[in-house]
Amino acid sequence: MKKICLVALNARYTHSNLALLYLREALGDLPCQTVLKAYTISQNILEILRDLHTQRPDYLAFSVYIWNSENIRLLLPEIKKIMPDTTIILGGPEVSYTPDQWLKDFPQIDYIIQGAGETCLHNLLGHPENYPRQILCEPAPPLDQIPFPYREKDFEELSDHYIYYESSRGCPFNCSYCLSSRMDMQPDYRAVDKVCAELDMICAHTPRIIKFIDRTFNARKRHHLPIWEHLIQKNPPTCFHCELHAGLLTEQDFALLATARKGLFQFEIGIQSTNPQTLAAIHRQTSWELIKKNIRRLIAMGTFHVHVDLIAGLPFEDWDSLQRSFNDVYGLKADALQLGFLKVLPGTEMEEKSIEYGIKYMKSAPYQVLETRWMTFTELCFVQHMETTLDRLWNAHQFTRTIEALTVVYPTPFAFYETFTRFVLACSDMNEKKWPKIADLVVQFIQAKHTDRLAYILDCLRWDWCSLANAQYYPPVLDNGLDHQLREQRKQISQMLTAHGVHLTQSAINNGIMYKAATTEFGETMDKEWAFFIKQGKSRKPLFLASAQEEKV
Repeated sequence: MKKICLVALNARYTHSNLALLYLREALGDLPCQTVLKAYTISQNILEILRDLHTQRPDYLAFSVYIWNSENIRLLLPEIKKIMPDTTIILGGPEVSYTPDQWLKDFPQIDYIIQGAGETCLHNLLGHPENYPRQILCEPAPPLDQIPFPYREKDFEELSDHYIYYESSRGCPFNCSYCLSSRMDMQPDYRAVDKVCAELDMICAHTPRIIKFIDRTFNARKRHHLPIWEHLIQKNPPTCFHCELHAGLLTEQDFALLATARKGLFQFEIGIQSTNPQTLAAIHRQTSWELIKKNIRRLIAMGTFHVHVDLIAGLPFEDWDSLQRSFNDVYGLKADALQLGFLKVLPGTEMEEKSIEYGIKYMKSAPYQVLETRWMTFTELCFVQHMETTLDRLWNAHQFTRTIEALTVVYPTPFAFYETFTRFVLACSDMNEKKWPKIADLVVQFIQAKHTDRLAYILDCLRWDWCSLANAQYYPPVLDNGLDHQLREQRKQISQMLTAHGVHLTQSAINNGIMYKAATTEFGETMDKEWAFFIKQGKSRKPLFLASAQEEKV
């Protein structure tokens, strides 16, 4: 019996590869042994080689994407050295549109499968004698006819991974930078009743999150609405991640989502730019006013994590335009703002027009933009640093009060992030990840730029620390001379809590942290003199105790 290894190199341990699960099921009627092997791109190449060699496979099939193509390029020559008789098959978007180049660069490759591989791989393994050519392409069955990719044992192995699910393939839109916009990627939908039944089977294993990989989940009303309605009615203890087009949301969508429990859904929304000329060039001509209105409405519901995306390096987006787009989107106050960068993927319209747009980009994965007619390499490099600042200060949700206090000092949010990033680059780097280290950079920044705001910002930083710290102390950078008062007041915490009708276990009291503002300005936002932060899940909740007036009485 022949043995085939389906190999995934995932970006992270928590990720999985849905494509290989589909392929495994497609091969189910063949007289061969199918083995799934999952690695990550951080693993040592020699370690992967050793493990693959122990399998003694007749066939090795790799699923190739931009995040793993460089690792696979390293593996291919070595595989043939130690397994010369093993047939190597490549598939996936990274090889589908440049197969001749891959075969030229790597003579070790025996076959490349273009596009969906369920039919092609099945026929190749069943009758290899029928395939004298190396580049193969056969249409896959409709998505509705493709078997459910998961088996019971998969859920044990993926218990601490994201679970991916596909209710549709392709996309009705034609964004010029996306492979799903190609004419050969027309929308294909799985039957709603089948989707609901399969989601129920997955939810029976209580995964933490199920990520729909549909490119635009709400593209067809008769498809997404019944799925949402089913999930809302079932209300499993799982979060469902969906990519939405905000311009397509309707009153019917909002009415249905209003009945969902908090945390049932999280939404990712690609805005990319608010420059009309840019949006026209990339074929995303949807009213910014409509998108803004709908996203704000989603956020105001307070029951969903909302993630929005911008792309730097798009046509007609210069430095001033990027600032406007950033300020527009930041003003939505979404839970996360991803400031990404254009990837000029092989096979896309953006690749075809790259010369026209003066776009210079990396010729190997991830094909990231380096320069355009509108933005220099230096500018785009700085935006990458600013992306790190944004992730550390805003997206991490660890400096909420501090960032609110800092951004209002500047004419725009972009102006703050630009100024802070330039300051940090001049005195340090953007690699700090630990909260006290980042707080220290903030303090240095305030001391250099806004000395008059130092005491107030320290109050904000201490509040942010108390909101999330897994400790009962303050780091040295936050010492504002109140530590002695806080320790003394903590001795009275049991009596203070009782006086305010609050009853906590001694363990909760021991794990709490006291807070008192040093500035009148911050103290007025509290109303009370003291706050005692208690643990509540992954964060802390403040209990306000004893106003100044109450203490005098």
